[in-house]
Amino acid sequence: MNQASFDLPKIAVLAFLLSVTNGLHGQGTAFTYQGRLQDAGISANGVYDLTFAVYDAPTGGSPVGVSNVFNALPISNGLFTVVFDPGPGVFTGAARWLQIAVRPGSSSQAYTNLLPRQALSPSPYAIMAGNLSGTIQSSNIAPGSIGSPQLAKPPQSGSIASASLTTYFNQAIFSVPFNPTFGTTPNVTVSLEIADFETARQSVLFVKSRSTSSFTGYVGLPTSPVNLDTASVVVGRSSLAVVNGNPAMSYNFAPDLKYVRASDVNGTSWNTPVTVDTTGTVGEFNSLAVVNGNPAIAYYDGSPNLNLKYVRASNVNGTAWGTPVTVDSTGDVGQDPCLVVVNGNPAVSYYDHTGLNLKYVRSTDIGGTNWAVALTVDSTGNAGYANSMAMVNGNPAIAYAVSGPDSLRYARATDANGTTWGAPIIVDSGDFGDLSLALINGNPAISYFDAINGRVKFVRATDANGVTWGTSVILDTPGGLNAYTSLAVVGGNPSISYLDSVNGDLKFTRASDANGATWPGVLTVDNAGTVGYYANLRVVNGQPAISYLDATDTQLRFIRSTGTTVPFTINWIALEP
Repeated sequence: MNQASFDLPKIAVLAFLLSVTNGLHGQGTAFTYQGRLQDAGISANGVYDLTFAVYDAPTGGSPVGVSNVFNALPISNGLFTVVFDPGPGVFTGAARWLQIAVRPGSSSQAYTNLLPRQALSPSPYAIMAGNLSGTIQSSNIAPGSIGSPQLAKPPQSGSIASASLTTYFNQAIFSVPFNPTFGTTPNVTVSLEIADFETARQSVLFVKSRSTSSFTGYVGLPTSPVNLDTASVVVGRSSLAVVNGNPAMSYNFAPDLKYVRASDVNGTSWNTPVTVDTTGTVGEFNSLAVVNGNPAIAYYDGSPNLNLKYVRASNVNGTAWGTPVTVDSTGDVGQDPCLVVVNGNPAVSYYDHTGLNLKYVRSTDIGGTNWAVALTVDSTGNAGYANSMAMVNGNPAIAYAVSGPDSLRYARATDANGTTWGAPIIVDSGDFGDLSLALINGNPAISYFDAINGRVKFVRATDANGVTWGTSVILDTPGGLNAYTSLAVVGGNPSISYLDSVNGDLKFTRASDANGATWPGVLTVDNAGTVGYYANLRVVNGQPAISYLDATDTQLRFIRSTGTTVPFTINWIALEP
């Protein structure tokens, strides 16, 4: 692909693509030239005059062939296409450069040249074959002058239908093998064929990498997240779960705890939010789960109480809620709660800020009316300020961060209720932010953020209980202080959503295997403003979905992957230089 970018007093032409209209058969001399025009930094709309000419030198030199003038060329949304024909005798094997000039249409002002001139790629020289006739005698070929290095392999091309791609959030990373392989790394050109013009205008397609044996590309179509509770200023964390078939969220609308549930299975429309608790500053930290058929929330009751509280809805949809229960009030307790149903009863892992301990408590009944005495799982250093709980091989287990000494740790109960706990295991060393624990292909696994090196990482145990752990995998290095990773199984493979805090983007990545050994790449799900704080990844009606905070507008957002909603085709061609 020939690309150019240049500044004019009033006009900018960007991302030109030059291609041969008649293939590589040495017939004709015309080319199709596609470009994008910007006027004062905005995609141009209207008419413009353009000239095209071929030169024999990158600067100075002499024109070769016939120049083409395109007067009053209509341009829509910056895009234009012309058919340029320099005439015969231009492509004789010598180097050639393309000079383009532009001015506003219907004007008499001078043209402004695009500098530097564009070197023409090898593809147009196929036209040279049209100038050859007769037979080249062997006496005119030096012995040994033609070998495999002089014989370029023929171009390869193909098409990829959108239905054959695995897309998430209207995006896909794809790989195409070459058969046979090339002798040198080929140039690869890709184009998007799609019927809807507006979708095409907002879409992105490019080649990520290429080698002699294959190339990897990226395609992305526009997505549309849903803004929730636009009347509120959401400042705390949120938690996402599927409640009675539809996605639902608990969240903090300072200083209250609120709950909202979608009115459909995909989360395209949402009901009116319900205020669950208004006593004090409540819900800055919260965790939503379904307990005995109804939604329930474990949450931090902040100033002035500093307690761990729990509340359960009185119906399956969460339109009405019971009276909150204080679960633990010993010191400043209840930050970063994680609510899980353990052996039939609700249980919570959480942070004891007073004692700097990781704690665990389980209800003595299935609804969460009464609770047992809380247990300290780990009191070494500052343990549990970030934690995540899941059921692992029948028993509750917790992954958590510790400072002093800095480490990522894992502990699993020795019984199904969590009344006793095994010795903590150090999984990784360092300073870690928010993390997420899930069961991946039968073994526990953790997504987490390495705050020292600014890395998003993934690690999976080598056994079903989490006694030993494999080597961690670095998925991304976005930098920043935290990434709020969330781990779930999507289509059989581990997947992670997280915040790129440096760029303010919400990102998503999915492993290419069930154990999470390899990860093909990262997708940017939302980059409108500063987005992605407190991301929660869940599977909603068979597709990955994420709830997160838009920090720019302090709004709660939800987005669900819909697969490929608009069919498209990716066309590609690879040619040795």
